[in-house]
Amino acid sequence: MEFKSKKPIYRYLISAVLILVCLLCSLSITPIYADFEGASDVLTDLQKDPEFDASKYPENAEDNSLQVIQIAESTSGELLVYVYQPSGQALDLRASSINISTAINDSFSPKNYTLSYINSNGVFYKYVVNDFTILSDTIRYYSIVSIFRPWDENLDDPAEGDNTISEQSFEVSKLITATTLNGVVSYTCLDTKSIDIVSKYVGFVRYDNGFTLYNQACDSHYVAFSTNMPIEKLMDADVCFISQEVTYRTNLTGSHRYSEGDLITNEITLSDIDTAGSSAHGWFADKYEWQRIESVNDFKAGLAEADITLTSEAETALKEKQWVLRFYESDYQLINSSTIWEYVTEVTDVTLLRLRFETAGVVYNLGVVDNKQSGDINPDGTTMPDWLETLIKTLVGIVIGVLAIAILIPLFPYILSALVWLFKAIIWILKYLGIGLWYFFKYLGIGLWYFFKYLGIGLWYVLKYLGLGIWYLIASPYYLIKYIQSL
Repeated sequence: MEFKSKKPIYRYLISAVLILVCLLCSLSITPIYADFEGASDVLTDLQKDPEFDASKYPENAEDNSLQVIQIAESTSGELLVYVYQPSGQALDLRASSINISTAINDSFSPKNYTLSYINSNGVFYKYVVNDFTILSDTIRYYSIVSIFRPWDENLDDPAEGDNTISEQSFEVSKLITATTLNGVVSYTCLDTKSIDIVSKYVGFVRYDNGFTLYNQACDSHYVAFSTNMPIEKLMDADVCFISQEVTYRTNLTGSHRYSEGDLITNEITLSDIDTAGSSAHGWFADKYEWQRIESVNDFKAGLAEADITLTSEAETALKEKQWVLRFYESDYQLINSSTIWEYVTEVTDVTLLRLRFETAGVVYNLGVVDNKQSGDINPDGTTMPDWLETLIKTLVGIVIGVLAIAILIPLFPYILSALVWLFKAIIWILKYLGIGLWYFFKYLGIGLWYFFKYLGIGLWYVLKYLGLGIWYLIASPYYLIKYIQSL
């Protein structure tokens, strides 16, 4: 939703004039009066609008875009979204989320909501907005900035550098107003203005927090971008992203993702007067601070002051970018032993929701059309080279070891006596344990010998008399015949 003003006292006046002009000039404000059911067919719902003409929405298998044509409040209190998808059933793409603000002008603040598919008919698709509450106001605003679907490598352009895209965005830029009058809900639609992100890079830099028992640092996450509009002064911005605590385990078999925390969705507002910094709670630590909103040149200058050298990929990605939002800080910890443990917070699906900025004396407050994009798990730069950090920690470890030995020297006689006593105890235990095992196996062997001896004798007698019995059984008829013949 656009808001612009040369002086604060003119804001409401200009807003009113803009809305009046849109009401008089827009070709898409015919009120729609209808009741909608969540499970009803998408085409049946759309045909409740007397101005709706399905022939205006042809099928085009080459067009993989998503275009919002209408929304509706269902009778069960859900917000339904109707989307024209030209590729239709040929690709059967599904929308995944949508950016909506329920307020306008100075209060304009779009949020990202997930969508659930309900049904489709040809090129028309129907979705429900998840976890969305319809306000009870008489007039309700739905300023829709953009709609998303999952990124597809066969359809969409890849991100820059080592970045990846999870959801592809499509501009909507519509203000749909729902009005309840005498129990009947009507809808009007106006076109609005948005700003597009044309180039973007997500990454982070690592600031060492000084020497501690374990390697600890502060990861400063940022997003660099340029837009399709010039920005002379960026005042504030809304950013949405997902954070997740992750543990990596590295050993001889390689590095493995050992455990994962919950996925947490974050929506934050940054101001050009906000600052942040590293904790620097360890020994020999420098304190680093930075602005939340910086130009790319100021961002690079701050890194240079901190002796951070960006990777070649990050340097390349920052070219042609205008602004940097340093939107989040997380802790990093590394425990180095026979197995290396890394505890990090991964930041993914970064998307800009809103920008308020000034250009040529005019202030704009616009929704942003932007993909959901993620960086990789490696920092773009750090404040201390690995070899220097290792050297310092090794030297400090040697000093601590020498001090420990000096403290323990007076205790050596007692420690030696304790070790001798422990050694003798172990020898005694092993001795009598060995004797006990020897007697155990000795008598176990004797018992087994007698068992198998008498078992063999018993089996011999059984087989002997069993054989005799069988012999007599076979021979008895023969002797009986011989006896009868002798009579």
